[in-house]
Amino acid sequence: MYYDTAQAYNPYTLPSFKKLVPATHILFGTDFPFAAGSAAVGKGLKDNGDFTAAELRMIDRENALGLFRG
Repeated sequence: MYYDTAQAYNPYTLPSFKKLVPATHILFGTDFPFAAGSAAVGKGLKDNGDFTAAELRMIDRENALGLFRG
């Protein structure tokens, strides 16, 4: 299972999310146009997730590319 960060980028959800799901199965998501947008999600991930730079790269791009590559 893969999970996205839409509506989950706050200080309450992200720490629990990170403990439950490996970073390799988290995808960047925004719920655009119904939510705040990609800038808010990116800031939330950096401020609240305690993710390493490598994990943020995976979430932002690499995990999704892996799904397309099969």
